[in-house]
Amino acid sequence: MMFCGMLDLCRIIFGIVVDLVRPRMALEAEILVLRQQIIVLRRGSPSRVPFRAIDRMVLGWACVAGSKSLAI
Repeated sequence: MMFCGMLDLCRIIFGIVVDLVRPRMALEAEILVLRQQIIVLRRGSPSRVPFRAIDRMVLGWACVAGSKSLAI
């Protein structure tokens, strides 16, 4: 039981360290995607939220930017 708690603590510490050294551009891209998701969710609540052209552009850009940052 103690081992699981210690493992969780190590994961939290590791996550904090990774966030501290994360590039600013990656953080800004993540914030942009999260804001876009909030906008989509606030539009209303039909049974299925349709994606608009701007949503596709933002998410496409995020995928391309994310794949480039992973390749580095």
